[in-house]
Amino acid sequence: MAHEPSGFTLLSGNCTVLAKAGASCVMSPNYPYPYPALHTCSLAVPPTPLRVVDFDTERGFDFVYVNGEGYSGSGGSSLYGVTPLDGQIEFTSDGSVEATGFHLCVDLWDAPPSSPAPQPTPPPPMPPPRSPSPSLPPPAPPLKPPQSPPPCPPPATPPTHVAVLLPSRTGFSKVNQRP
Repeated sequence: MAHEPSGFTLLSGNCTVLAKAGASCVMSPNYPYPYPALHTCSLAVPPTPLRVVDFDTERGFDFVYVNGEGYSGSGGSSLYGVTPLDGQIEFTSDGSVEATGFHLCVDLWDAPPSSPAPQPTPPPPMPPPRSPSPSLPPPAPPLKPPQSPPPCPPPATPPTHVAVLLPSRTGFSKVNQRP
């Protein structure tokens, strides 16, 4: 059986520890409202990479310490993915400006699923093909391609006049000739 990590454990202070499906999370006191001044909370945590859900502390004065390094300010992107190798996290706030604080989680990869995933329902079987109904008329024969019209018959009598244009010095002259 795989070892199931316990997630965050509150050692001191008023941070909130919350277990979610497959994850353990911790939030600063009063989160998402401002945390109190002059507050400290300490937590034990498994050596698992941190996931930052939200992070906003007074830059340079209020810190979340992981592996001895203090993180402060907004966003927490530099804290994302940090693994608490010593198994401890500490939060401290000074006596002046407070902010909304933090919401951090660790994924509990070894945690058993809450229930097995439902299996997809197979589609119903296809009905057998139906035979044609005797009351329906038989299918129509295929259409024939259109035929081209018959060629035009030759004229009954030859033309009686032919006009010919001949070049001249002043242009063209029309000459009528009989065939």
